[in-house]
Amino acid sequence: LIVQRALAARSLAEGQKGVLFAAAMKVVSFSVLCLPGAMSVLMVRNGIAVDGVPFEVHKADRAYPLFVRAVMPKWSLGFFAAVLLGSVLSTFNSALNSAATLFGLEIYKIHIDPEASDKRVVKVATMFGILVSLASFVIAPQLASVASIFDWVQRAKTLASLPIITVFVVGVATVAPDAFAAKVGFAVGAVSYGAGQLLQGPHFLHVFFACFVLSLCAVYMATYSELCRARFGKAAVEGAAAEEPG
Repeated sequence: LIVQRALAARSLAEGQKGVLFAAAMKVVSFSVLCLPGAMSVLMVRNGIAVDGVPFEVHKADRAYPLFVRAVMPKWSLGFFAAVLLGSVLSTFNSALNSAATLFGLEIYKIHIDPEASDKRVVKVATMFGILVSLASFVIAPQLASVASIFDWVQRAKTLASLPIITVFVVGVATVAPDAFAAKVGFAVGAVSYGAGQLLQGPHFLHVFFACFVLSLCAVYMATYSELCRARFGKAAVEGAAAEEPG
């Protein structure tokens, strides 16, 4: 969302200011998301009582609402719930609009129907947004059985962020890889991380790093390996031999 809106800025300077402001808000969000959980742990360990009842948290996802209910005046809980609901709807709406826009302009317009009019693209993107909304209505209740919704969301987001980070790092570090190499790295990163979630032992961040390295290797092979490029009918990247290490 941040990148998409930064690219829509009126000028480079405005885009830079927006990214810096968003980065600052990300730092502030740490205190909003993490400190209530840490304070809840301290309250449980110290046996703090709320209205004569010991403060207890039986599930990590309930730490935040229980903490808010314990420390805020009862008359303000309705206002807080309204603010929280507005924030959730705003985030959902932003994500929905971004998903519909990306599907319409980056997938449908380019790969499905390049000749489609703007009106047709808008209609298809709107229908896609409706389908995503309906899918969310079905998926959301299933998360009640998940041990930690936050952990599940982080794992799901990493499935998309891993290949994006790989392509971004490669694009910043060198100009040799082309679109084919980027697509190979993207696919390898997403598939390998998805398969890595089937492993029960390692932490998902360890799997993330291993898949990140694997994705980088895939980009390297798709860029500098003439045999690999020939197998997919791609010509050798101009200037890649000069940049190849060693």
